[in-house]
Amino acid sequence: MSMWAQCSNLKSPYDGDIRLIMLPALGPAQIVPPTCNFPRNFTGTWFTVGEFDMKVIINATHIYFKAKIDQYTYKETYYVCQQTVDSRYLTTAVVVGRCEVDFICFDFMPRHDNIVRWRMGRPYRVTTDQYQSDYLWQNFYQACTWSSFTFDRNKAAWKYNIFILDPPAPIICPIGGRYSFIQIGDQWEKYYTRIRGITERPRHKIDCHEYVSEFKSCDDNPKKLYVDAEYCNSVDHNAKPISEYDQPDREHTCAGYWLEDMKSYMITYDEEDPIAKFRCWVYERLDWRDIVMSRATRGACGVNQTAYSYLPSEGASLHLILKEDERLWDQCPQRFTTGANPYQKVLTISVISASSYLWPLSLSSTLAIAALSLL
Repeated sequence: MSMWAQCSNLKSPYDGDIRLIMLPALGPAQIVPPTCNFPRNFTGTWFTVGEFDMKVIINATHIYFKAKIDQYTYKETYYVCQQTVDSRYLTTAVVVGRCEVDFICFDFMPRHDNIVRWRMGRPYRVTTDQYQSDYLWQNFYQACTWSSFTFDRNKAAWKYNIFILDPPAPIICPIGGRYSFIQIGDQWEKYYTRIRGITERPRHKIDCHEYVSEFKSCDDNPKKLYVDAEYCNSVDHNAKPISEYDQPDREHTCAGYWLEDMKSYMITYDEEDPIAKFRCWVYERLDWRDIVMSRATRGACGVNQTAYSYLPSEGASLHLILKEDERLWDQCPQRFTTGANPYQKVLTISVISASSYLWPLSLSSTLAIAALSLL
């Protein structure tokens, strides 16, 4: 905008005497007061894979979605809690900059670790006079019927959407032990050796006779998965590793796991991942020593993705075949959980390098172990 009634000073929308920035806002008729609360452990900042580059903030009564459309444009949506029955929550949905107000129902699974699984029903358009509490039960039965969560009755294959706490709190990984692996997939999706430093090979003075691919999660840090595409597997005369200079190529922090439709899923977090900081995995144990895994292209696994998938059409990017390969001094025992009950907290005592002599337990030690088992 110019200072006077002339346009000669206006060169572009960004170059002029006065620049006005107009942002969409909520109208007074769109502000609906909440009448219920979401679960208390839902509060926080979350990451969802429903849309690209989306931020979700949840408090006691509101769910705020902020989706990035382009460099300067965002789509902001507020969901306000109105009514709840069991796992279903009726909310009013308001998009900033639009006049419409919809009733949308959420179906939430209880939170486990850093994961909240949910699904959304079809939108139900309402008028201003239907915001009153007298209409809530009528709107609940219309918007929160179980059939409203199925957009297409012929499409029986569906999965829960997920919220991932951002950043997540590390948890113990469902897969533990030391494995060698084989990669199947596109060349650009495979793990490769990353040298952190100016030297071409930090172990250039070590006579390495065997290089293997290493996938491990040991008891020194059971909350991380370490992947090394080129690891020196040689040992000295005492059967101890000589590759003390080796560094893993990738460090994946475990954020959550669960079992859905007879498939085991796992979410990992890696800030250095150039594609997506959150990755979804489908994993399966074949026998005592063999595990197969499939890494998704992003933080959500495809509906048709299995532990053997590696094609982008199935939502996968890489397939790993793991073979147990623990050595004498690795102190990396196997650990595996299918995720059938992710809410169960199991107390596990790992005994590593145990003595050959059995020490008798005193009464105080016995009571301490019994107290730990009751936690």
